Amino acid sequence: IDYKMRKWGWSRSGFNVSSSPFPIVWTMEPHTNFKFEWTLEDLNEKLGVLAQFEFNEDKIFSVSPSKNLNPRKGVRKSGNTIQFGLTSYEIKAVKKKIDYILKQNKKGKYELF
Repeated sequence: IDYKMRKWGWSRSGFNVSSSPFPIVWTMEPHTNFKFEWTLEDLNEKLGVLAQFEFNEDKIFSVSPSKNLNPRKGVRKSGNTIQFGLTSYEIKAVKKKIDYILKQNKKGKYELF
């Protein structure tokens, strides 16, 4: 992660864009401790609601994420609240990929730093 953060750069907004030939946008909270033993519960908590906004008649405000309004949808709206995040299906796919990479690492096929 440190290598990627230095290579891609860190943005104060929390949103980052890679400088690779295939740019991707990603976000990570500053001072987040990365760990390799993610549970499905951890992933749901961190990825279920990535951004939340509240709006009134003429303004939209970014607010701290709250409880996931509907884990089956990526974009959720309730009242004056809008949430963006991964669906429960997408989060399970992330968990499956993490488990696969860790398994391959134990076999010596991938090096993790």
